[in-house]
Amino acid sequence: MTTRDLEVSTRTGNPVFEFVHKYPQWLMNNLIGSEDINKLVFIHLLIIKLFNLNSIFISHENTNAFAIIFLYDLSKYYNEKINLGESPRLSLFYSKTNGIIDSFFIKDFISKTPILDLSEKSYYTKGFYLTRDKFLKLVEEAEILNNDFSDEPFSDLFVLYFSISLSAKQKIIKEIINKIKRLEFPKQEDLTILNQFTGVKAFDEINPLVYRKLYLY
Repeated sequence: MTTRDLEVSTRTGNPVFEFVHKYPQWLMNNLIGSEDINKLVFIHLLIIKLFNLNSIFISHENTNAFAIIFLYDLSKYYNEKINLGESPRLSLFYSKTNGIIDSFFIKDFISKTPILDLSEKSYYTKGFYLTRDKFLKLVEEAEILNNDFSDEPFSDLFVLYFSISLSAKQKIIKEIINKIKRLEFPKQEDLTILNQFTGVKAFDEINPLVYRKLYLY
């Protein structure tokens, strides 16, 4: 059975399987609107328990396919929100959920979820690990998009800029521009750090912008 066959079959099959698709959308909506992340973490753990009672992520012949679908949908709905100018607090949710799991003595028995389980399993394919890596990069991006970098030195912002996604790059650029507008200027050692990235493609985007803003002020 292919992943697409699995998707088609679950539309009219077990409602728990259908929820594998619907829950990621609900989660991303609430990671924007909800004030209580702890409540969302509790709900998440209950839902994962429900999934596992129905052998979706463990002891099921389609475990790998369901895990890929689950992570794919989480990433899809996250990106949809980003494209709409919204920013789900995915990183905060991820860290809080991991924190709760890490506090349990029986962690290995309850972390059977594609979001949290970083171990390698025989039933996971390369496709799963690629999908999970893409999702974890979104978690890293969310941390940047939802954090305040106004007190970060220019050198740290420059280094960060060259290691993140396009959406996160735009956030860092805004932070740099705002610092200059507040009459905070990079020191020579900051510019030395920036110049270390000469030859990197993104260098030709940020370098002229920084010096143009400095010239204006």
